[in-house]
Amino acid sequence: MYLIRVHTEVTGDAWFPEFDESQWRQLERIDCEADERNAYAHSFVILERTECLDSDK
Repeated sequence: MYLIRVHTEVTGDAWFPEFDESQWRQLERIDCEADERNAYAHSFVILERTECLDSDK
């Protein structure tokens, strides 16, 4: 799973669905600070599933 995590709290009605992070391991993470092009610090994260769920069998 490829995620961009924005490090802030905002008001809105759209969000990424919750998932059990214990079933995933982080393969890569790139942290980026806020700058003139990006108002908020953020991270690019690549996750790989570590456990098979019953619905995936």
